Amino acid sequence: MKKFLGLAAIIAALGFLFAAAGCSNASDSNNAALLGLLNGTPAQPTTPAQTSTPAPAPTELEIPLTLEAIEDGEITFSNPWSTLKYKMNDGEFQTLTVKIQTNVQAKQSYEPTYASIQVKAGDKVSFFADGSENDIDNGKLMMIQAQKDCYIYGNIMSLVDSSDYKSKTALNDRAAFAMLFRNNKHIKNHSEKKLVLPATTITYACYSRMFEGCAALTSTPDLPATTLAESCYSGMFSSCEALTTAPALPATTLAQSCYSSMFHGCANLAAAPDLPATSLAKSCYSNMFYNCANLTTVPALPSATLYEKCYERMFYECKKLEKAPDLPAKTLVKECYSEMFRGCEKLNYIKCLATSIAASEATISWLSNVSATGTFVKANGVDWPTGNSGIPSGWTAQTAAPEYNISTSGISNGTVTASVNSTNASTAEANATVTLTASPATGYQLSSIAVTKASGEAVTTSGDGLTRTFTMPAENVTVSATFTQISYSITKQTMSHGSVTVDTISTSNATSAAYNTPVILTIKPDTGYELGSISASTASSAITLSGSGITNGSARTFSMPAQAELQTELSPPKTQAARPSQAQLTARR
Repeated sequence: MKKFLGLAAIIAALGFLFAAAGCSNASDSNNAALLGLLNGTPAQPTTPAQTSTPAPAPTELEIPLTLEAIEDGEITFSNPWSTLKYKMNDGEFQTLTVKIQTNVQAKQSYEPTYASIQVKAGDKVSFFADGSENDIDNGKLMMIQAQKDCYIYGNIMSLVDSSDYKSKTALNDRAAFAMLFRNNKHIKNHSEKKLVLPATTITYACYSRMFEGCAALTSTPDLPATTLAESCYSGMFSSCEALTTAPALPATTLAQSCYSSMFHGCANLAAAPDLPATSLAKSCYSNMFYNCANLTTVPALPSATLYEKCYERMFYECKKLEKAPDLPAKTLVKECYSEMFRGCEKLNYIKCLATSIAASEATISWLSNVSATGTFVKANGVDWPTGNSGIPSGWTAQTAAPEYNISTSGISNGTVTASVNSTNASTAEANATVTLTASPATGYQLSSIAVTKASGEAVTTSGDGLTRTFTMPAENVTVSATFTQISYSITKQTMSHGSVTVDTISTSNATSAAYNTPVILTIKPDTGYELGSISASTASSAITLSGSGITNGSARTFSMPAQAELQTELSPPKTQAARPSQAQLTARR
């Protein structure tokens, strides 16, 4: 494989092998050997030695949910699902053994209990099922407990589909994994193998309290969903005392109580993840970082529209937090900031731009037990009360400087967002540093970006790439940008005994194409030859080709992918085979 750096682009690397066509009854090896004969290459008297390639290690998605014993012990179950089965050290499927099901003497049925799985250090137990049977309304939830230390890793979706879990990205059952490992103090992160929760479609309470009380976990699986469901992450990692890092939380569409108590009691969590959502829901962040005693870094809270109890007790007793995130919302609602920063002993700065603060208990006890002195920045003309539910006694009140609008106009094939102090912003004070971040659509690149004052005068920007900064003037500004389509290069490898033409719907003999453009590969073997193989790939993955046929005029098609920075040329497969007989050769001629 030969690799080289390019200016912006990709390559669809095309690999070809033309083989001489043999008689219909000729062996595959004779057909392949004809290529060497016509080239004057001596025939090989023996078949070349075969080399074996080690099988690639399975990806994280390919490994089923697994507990690997660190020491001798047992794994126990509560309310196991009827389809639950397991493999010990990749052996045959096994099912759990029922210990007690009925009390015959009293003629009374009981819930069955199940024998535990006995494990030795190093044993790997993989779990499979075909859909959750959790009944959250009646409190009947499957729980898996390790009685001694073990690692946890693999794809949780093996509990959703035992045979096709590798491609599953949707959870359809309510409370699918709720409390699955609750209070399992013996599960630990593996140093090389990750636990994977790949679902992008999630449901009510699907991960609720899933790892609550798992005191030995130090990191979390990724959570890729961008649209959340009610209570989906509520209490998910609460009381995970050793947790030091939190997952990225990319969701922009929230639901009631979606993050409620998610990291409650995670005493060693020092930094909270970004929270990009600007559209909130009732109690969405309620108690999210309650009693995270070492939390010092908190995310921006960009939403300008609040919901009932949306931030209730969000940072309660975060004892090391010194500065609150800016609160840009103008109108408060019932209990929106209730006890939000209560017990934050070092908190000494807050900026709240609300102009309507009369909602019921909107700020009740929100600044109880904070630093004795501090700075409270408020909107002009707002009469805040003094005390724990307003501006703390001993704090200095300041009026925020006026802010001016930042708007965008005429932007297509990409977006540009503005931020101030790492917070998404649609307004900024004069002299504030505004950062513009461009996000091209797939297959496009940023060509230009400009900022113009309301008066028509251009604002000077600095920076390159996808980021620009400027100093906010004392008037409104408009941001414009141009995104242009990228033409990605197509490289053909050198071939013999034939050729392949590369065309698009608008260009013959094309050497480049834009993203998603249909590309047509037309096969033109020399006389006496037919196509042996054809392939296309980017630097990172193979491209699927459509079409069939191996003779002159046959074609393959694909849609041009987008790949940046690295171009790659792949060589075609090479084969050798025994020389055909002269009779076969003459017959084909």
